[in-house]
Amino acid sequence: MSVGQEFNVTKPSEYSDFGQPYSGYWEEQDKDPVNRCLPGAFLSPGFQTAQLGMCPDFMSQRCGKEWDNKCDLYVESLDNSNDVRDFLSQTLSKKFCQLAKDSKCTIQCQPFDPIAQKTAQVCTYLGTEPLKDISDNLDVGYYFPVNMSPDYMGKCKQNCNVISPDKIDPKDPVIDKILDIGYRSQVLTEICKLSIDSKTPISNPRLAGYCNQLVNEKEKIIEKFSGKMKATDQAVESFTSPMVKRMIVVLICLLIAAVGYMVARKYMMKK
Repeated sequence: MSVGQEFNVTKPSEYSDFGQPYSGYWEEQDKDPVNRCLPGAFLSPGFQTAQLGMCPDFMSQRCGKEWDNKCDLYVESLDNSNDVRDFLSQTLSKKFCQLAKDSKCTIQCQPFDPIAQKTAQVCTYLGTEPLKDISDNLDVGYYFPVNMSPDYMGKCKQNCNVISPDKIDPKDPVIDKILDIGYRSQVLTEICKLSIDSKTPISNPRLAGYCNQLVNEKEKIIEKFSGKMKATDQAVESFTSPMVKRMIVVLICLLIAAVGYMVARKYMMKK
């Protein structure tokens, strides 16, 4: 279930005539205002500069439902790699994830064009998740105690189980594009985890390869950590062996004898 499907948006006819456009008012543009987000948007009927701020959310929602050549054109029009990464991540999230039932966030929807309520609805998550109980206090003072409530906040909690791993398109364009730029998306990692936990195979070869790589890297880290722990244990064991213990006793005895000799010599010199 996508963001748009999660929230039952009220139809204009159900509340009032406010925002109802007159007959024929950019009707075609209102149904799918994609051209207002593409290069040359200022030539589109009814274009308003303020609508550009709605484009990232609208386009990620639209392209999450179905990727077409308009989505490709929008990606190509983005200014830098960070914008491309953010757009693809958002699209991936809206396609594969939904708000968790125990999330503290809500869903907010608004018309792309505020003066035309029949225009496409753009839905986003609203709110943050508390990562730490705000009733806890943390004394961060040095000279003077200062009590603070660390209300650490995070992104809205999601479950990326909208599409079963074995039902993912083998040539999913969003997955392909985000892997092409080499970005390790949290959404992809969540899908990998879902596949492993549910023992469900992944039908997308590139995503399956990504998941295998994550598993292999984790195993290498565990193996490396285990090797270090083993080496440490061996070092401790060798340090506590009988021979080493005897050598330590001998060194301590020699040290005591040397200190005693120096003290005695100093005492004799004073006499």
